[in-house]
Amino acid sequence: MELNPKCYLDLNHARMLEILGIPKLFDSEAKFSSSSELLVTMAQLAKQNAWEIKTVLGLTINQQDTPIAIAQMLLGLLGLKLSYLGRFGSRGARERFYGGVALDDGREKVFEVWLSRDSQPSEVA
Repeated sequence: MELNPKCYLDLNHARMLEILGIPKLFDSEAKFSSSSELLVTMAQLAKQNAWEIKTVLGLTINQQDTPIAIAQMLLGLLGLKLSYLGRFGSRGARERFYGGVALDDGREKVFEVWLSRDSQPSEVA
């Protein structure tokens, strides 16, 4: 089996993504825009630590990048992205909104099977 080096993350990558707040984007019910507090905070942190992000993750964060663009770049390391929901608001104040990342890969079913198997009394011969 050959690993795709672009999709390979080590502990340093995972820790940096965690510090930047990527796990908070894994709420499928959440809606984000470039003015969302979470994304603005994430973007500020990323811009302040652009050199470290370049060194560890290999991503170039520019000072003019929008919070959405930064979130999409970081999620791209995991092969994920925010889903576009649409433009909302009045004519002069429209914003693009994106939905949180849904991790619907079947892992919940596996966990349920494991949990039910582990909760059943084991038979000892």
